[in-house]
Amino acid sequence: GFRSRDGSEELAARLARIMYDADEACGRPPSAVLRELAGLDAIQSFPLEYVMAARVSLLLRGLGLAFGVRVQTARLWRPYAERGLRQVVMAQAQGQGAPSNPLR
Repeated sequence: GFRSRDGSEELAARLARIMYDADEACGRPPSAVLRELAGLDAIQSFPLEYVMAARVSLLLRGLGLAFGVRVQTARLWRPYAERGLRQVVMAQAQGQGAPSNPLR
């Protein structure tokens, strides 16, 4: 999971918000906010399962910023995330464990 050098909960919360769609950037490029967050604490580990989603979100939002369009990837991804969570919960309730790809 996520771990930082000093165990900063503020860093974890702000990083999740900026990487996955909050307007914490306030019109600034997400990279500027990430540099600011780097001063709070050093990231020791980050779950690889979340890296691609974060990169796509940051890329789309950065492009949107360049073109003056507000892109909200979390809203677009919400139905898929909810479906995946339902499938995981159902599989666990049936004693099957998590499906290998809950988004299918």
